[in-house]
Amino acid sequence: MNNKYDEELYHVAEETFAALAFIMPLDPEDETPDETDAGIIASVTFTGEFRGIIFLSVPAGLLPELSANMLGAEDGEEPPIDEQHDAFAEALNVICGNLLPIIAGTKAVFDVHAPKIMTDGRIPDEYEQYEPAGSATLIFDTGKADMVLFIDKPAA
Repeated sequence: MNNKYDEELYHVAEETFAALAFIMPLDPEDETPDETDAGIIASVTFTGEFRGIIFLSVPAGLLPELSANMLGAEDGEEPPIDEQHDAFAEALNVICGNLLPIIAGTKAVFDVHAPKIMTDGRIPDEYEQYEPAGSATLIFDTGKADMVLFIDKPAA
């Protein structure tokens, strides 16, 4: 973890996956994820004290478990793909909502916009030119979840 908000992003995501979806990440020192599963990305933008965007990429194979746990589905029941995408987007929304008070303080006010799903598994090229403010990776049985935070602080 090298950037300013790496640790905060990791811990908020870890807590969110555990509390919302009952999915605990594996110890990254002990496990290597299977990289064969195609990814899906969600993004959420925010404005307020400063503006930015968070991207969350997970293996598509994680979505059925994530959504079933979040929606309280019966054992073995797999929610439809639109409900899987909704649950995935909501998980990112919660991560963003819990992260912002940690990095900006509890008095800062933000408008968190509706998350967007990108099924091509790629962060848009326009962000390649920017240095992320933070990034984190959580390892799960089905692969890894990667998060990248970009912040644009207006000049004071």
